[in-house]
Amino acid sequence: MNKKIFPIILLLFSTSAFSYGIHTNLNLEWMKENHRLIEMDLKNRKTNEIIKDLNTLTNIWIERDGAVSGEVSPLLIIAIEKHTDFTLSILSSHPRSFNKWLNELEGIVFTDFNGDQKEKLLKMKKSLSDSLVIYLQSEPSESLKPFALELLKKTNEISVSQIN
Repeated sequence: MNKKIFPIILLLFSTSAFSYGIHTNLNLEWMKENHRLIEMDLKNRKTNEIIKDLNTLTNIWIERDGAVSGEVSPLLIIAIEKHTDFTLSILSSHPRSFNKWLNELEGIVFTDFNGDQKEKLLKMKKSLSDSLVIYLQSEPSESLKPFALELLKKTNEISVSQIN
């Protein structure tokens, strides 16, 4: 009996893994196709109006690989700046991934690979740092404060570099 059930269970797990990969790819395609609109919404709309977008972005971030991290991270930085509590709540619920992201941040976000983005990246770095300082002065929840402090520390240590 067990020999007959095992292939069925294996098939179910492989099907769910396959559909999960499709889900992640669909989210990524949505982000790529709507990048500019998502960026504008993150900057201009209230948190309760973009919760679905923030959830989708953080799901992409959770399932990211190196290339995806470089695409989703700038949007997450905007989300942290404008919707700090909500975004940090989600990111902090995955502490190992958060720490890995911090270690990758300089290379994946704050490196100008095109040779014409350095000024924009410097402004992004300053904006993130400034928003985290304001957030920390607002007496955030004790559970999010260490994540905000760690991100601020990392942001201040980062050097924006340019590849020519």
